[in-house]
Amino acid sequence: MLEMKNHQDKPFRFYHYLLIILFFIITFFISYFLTHAIIKRSNPVSSDEEFDGFEKIMNANELGDLYEQNQIIDNSKNKIIILGYHQIRKIKNTDSQKAKLFITSPETFDKEMSYLHSNGYHSVPFSEYVDDFNSGNLKGIPEKSFIITFDDGYVSQYNEALPVLKKNNFSGTFFIYSYCVDKYPICLTSEEIKTLANNGMKIANHTLHHVYLPEYGDELIKKEVNLNEEKLISIVGTSSVENVFAYPYGANDGRVRKIIKDLGYSGAVGVLPEKESTTTDIYNLRRYLLGNDLDFFMSLFK
Repeated sequence: MLEMKNHQDKPFRFYHYLLIILFFIITFFISYFLTHAIIKRSNPVSSDEEFDGFEKIMNANELGDLYEQNQIIDNSKNKIIILGYHQIRKIKNTDSQKAKLFITSPETFDKEMSYLHSNGYHSVPFSEYVDDFNSGNLKGIPEKSFIITFDDGYVSQYNEALPVLKKNNFSGTFFIYSYCVDKYPICLTSEEIKTLANNGMKIANHTLHHVYLPEYGDELIKKEVNLNEEKLISIVGTSSVENVFAYPYGANDGRVRKIIKDLGYSGAVGVLPEKESTTTDIYNLRRYLLGNDLDFFMSLFK
């Protein structure tokens, strides 16, 4: 009877252990999926996609809303403006109305930079402004100062913007998502990014895949940011990568801002237009989006 009882217990013990093993296997794969999930893109970000993302974060209802919100700002309050550009190229007949909001013609860009240069304006490195901001000492920033930024890493920024910046002795920060680097004709190559850095330009983080951050979990956001940082550093080295961040589409919230801060970034920029002040959130600095409206640009500096 004793031998029979022991024989009958063995299947029960085996089944019990099997359940435990299966539990740990399933738990492992769920944990792996949640922490190692990746975001995939099948194409570089388009200007239409840019508009849709900005429209979502800014609650814009019509095409002109982005510019209309710009007009609300009182330009007399502060002394520095952050400019945000995307593509610097000729506008095509095939470009949609949405796309045109993110395209500045080379002629317009040249006129804008020439105006700033001839009127005694100075470009301030983004990281320098952030450091002064964090130290509470903005007195060292010249009265006629501005910050110029470029998003995404379009090759037109290299072909068209770089020569104009050099001609006017300006420097800018290029926020790049490295998924498109060396992959699509519309995007920069690693060699072009190196040339930007060798000409005094700074490179900075814009996530790996240009993602709408508030829609993702903490670990995936960290992965997007860290992998992109590693890629940029591998291209130009640590000294040419600014310790600042740009949210794709300007999309952020309190949780996202905390993650960026905890990752060690000294500041970050969104898109809502406003001149900077000491009451501005350093992890949601605001800037003016520039399209091809020269009159609007000129109004910023009057």
